[in-house]
Amino acid sequence: MGNNQSDGKNKLKRMEFYYNGKSYKFNLNPEEYQMTEPNRVNLTQTIGGAWIDEFGAGVPMITFKGITGFKQPSTGSPTYGWAKFEELRSLVKKVYNRVGQGQIVPSSKEMYFYNYTDGHYFVVTPVTFELMRSISRPHMYSYNIQLICQRSAVNANPVDRSSSSNPGKLRRLT
Repeated sequence: MGNNQSDGKNKLKRMEFYYNGKSYKFNLNPEEYQMTEPNRVNLTQTIGGAWIDEFGAGVPMITFKGITGFKQPSTGSPTYGWAKFEELRSLVKKVYNRVGQGQIVPSSKEMYFYNYTDGHYFVVTPVTFELMRSISRPHMYSYNIQLICQRSAVNANPVDRSSSSNPGKLRRLT
């Protein structure tokens, strides 16, 4: 399945993770998506008034949740959503265990997140990965993912991965 889908008028764009030579393309966009871009400020209140120290932009965070699917389109397999969930979970867990304690993450072990819908591409670190099950949707495997955006992956073209250790030109966010 490609990364584009059409609703008859417009092309719907997807999201993708890329890590260590492997790609996970979201067949369904998340149900909810939130990007938080904090400002680094300190407020000090005194008798004489308030003082604000500003230090510039903070580190963006992305949180999103959704489902991985229910039945496979071509075969109607009822385990398709579960299999896609396990594929996503496995990829994130590999990132959790990519280096030993106290070691620096080499560029070859960085995770990339591509949000084609909004045109945002980042080197990310997953903070949490949650499985959510509900009695109202017993056959759905829902996820909730929180990411720290380390830096922008500017001009990153995930289709052209000529270098497995650096699929795009990078620059620091802050």
